[in-house]
Amino acid sequence: MCALGERIGAPVTTTLDAKSMILETHPLFRGMVGTYGRSCTNHIVDEADLIIYLGSNTSDHTTAGWTMPKSGTPIIQIDIDPVELGRNYPNTIGMLCDVRTGLEVLTKAVQGSQHDDWLAYTKKLVDDWWQEQAVDLNRQTSPIRPQQLCRMLTEVLPSNAIVVADTGYSALWSGNFVEMRHPGQTFIRAAGSLGWSFPAAIGAKAAAPDRPVICFTGDGGFSYHLPELETARRCGLKTITIVNNNHCLSQGLKNLNIAYGSREQGRKSECYVYLETDFAKIAQSFDCFGITVEKPGDFKAAFAAALASELPAVIDVKTEFAYQAEMAWIPGAK
Repeated sequence: MCALGERIGAPVTTTLDAKSMILETHPLFRGMVGTYGRSCTNHIVDEADLIIYLGSNTSDHTTAGWTMPKSGTPIIQIDIDPVELGRNYPNTIGMLCDVRTGLEVLTKAVQGSQHDDWLAYTKKLVDDWWQEQAVDLNRQTSPIRPQQLCRMLTEVLPSNAIVVADTGYSALWSGNFVEMRHPGQTFIRAAGSLGWSFPAAIGAKAAAPDRPVICFTGDGGFSYHLPELETARRCGLKTITIVNNNHCLSQGLKNLNIAYGSREQGRKSECYVYLETDFAKIAQSFDCFGITVEKPGDFKAAFAAALASELPAVIDVKTEFAYQAEMAWIPGAK
């Protein structure tokens, strides 16, 4: 992937599912694309004059409802499944083969070219995006915000860690702000099944017992399957679960606000607000390790303690109530 990008002077983007396929420090990396991706990356795909899909099913999330790349953009699609070739984009040039093998062949076959202006332009889009996020990422005040939590996790993430993220806002925040900076790190995320991340993390730990496995979820998502703490404890599967605890299902608030409109009366809070829950105490009641973080400066020590524990661990991070994720720019969006 990177070899082809270097040969033809092209930036590289990924879907959230392929986030750990490239180091995020690589000079050609331009971020995650799609509905849960970054605005800068979506602009790059929208403006590109050629798209090469590598094992991507060109789903609605990846393409923001098939609005990018724009109609008429030349597309090359490499996939081992013949059904995927040209499935959502007609007139695609398809390569039916193993993706790695196809990449190697294509990289050798194409003539080298330089697009320094394009690479510089796309890099500036990404740099500007990071600059826009800097205030929230680097703030040291409480309550903690989710993207701030992701930055703190990036700084302490072991070089061989597996991160398992829940769907929805958890995927959006962790996918865009927990950076994979080491080749031994892996990112896996749920796609459409809230609560999946915790049992999946237990499975990942069973499959890779020598690697740290970190589950990133919200209080809503964790509540689906938190009794599996007993399974993790009984089976000796030492996961670390980070709960973005804002005592609500914040992703539901936007649609609720639309439904309620200007009405002040009603029982809207019953649809998304939870009671304050102490997930650290819940973890301890299962004979697991539990710790609460309320201040940014306390996260590093809490994570180190969870990592050093011989028990499945839960880090209950108190974050800003009902904080809304910034959705990525997509073509046609208002």
